[in-house]
Amino acid sequence: MVRFLLFIFFLALTLLFFIFTVENLDLVPLNLVFIQIQVPLGLTMLMCFLFGALLGLFFSISLVLKNKNKARVLAKKVAVAEQEVANLRQLPIKSSH
Repeated sequence: MVRFLLFIFFLALTLLFFIFTVENLDLVPLNLVFIQIQVPLGLTMLMCFLFGALLGLFFSISLVLKNKNKARVLAKKVAVAEQEVANLRQLPIKSSH
């Protein structure tokens, strides 16, 4: 059910972006370093949105990978600690008498 709702949400979002692009066909100058081109305003806005989304995705992925690495290191430490506890439980109890 959640997948269906996400599909409907992204379909509606895509339709909204399409309508926005079609409604904003005025040409605006896009100044690049060595060239200036005329691009529709809606397309320029859409390109900026997509570039920002990709940049955010890139930084999010780097954080996720960093956290997964930390989790793997901590899982190894937990495994070592659990093994030490298991070894200590197997030691015989020495009487002080």
